[in-house]
Amino acid sequence: MAALAALAITWPGMVSAWAQAQPREGFARTSPSGSYLAARHAGDQRDVAAAASYYRAALRGDPGNNELLGRTFLAVLANGEVDEGVKLAER
Repeated sequence: MAALAALAITWPGMVSAWAQAQPREGFARTSPSGSYLAARHAGDQRDVAAAASYYRAALRGDPGNNELLGRTFLAVLANGEVDEGVKLAER
């Protein structure tokens, strides 16, 4: 019983340390469609910062997509990034 109690106390710390040790390169290889879906979900959750970030990532993967450009523009403006919004508007 004491061993189980000790494991229950130390388990969250062990899991956290393991998660921090994992490489983050999987996030760098997110597809444009995955970024788009994540942006839509973030927008539905009213997380404008995450939505703007994911839309920018999706736009990098598909720079010729005018609808995506428009959505990125709106998300960036909603996040208060006016300077970047102007750059997107010029595109």
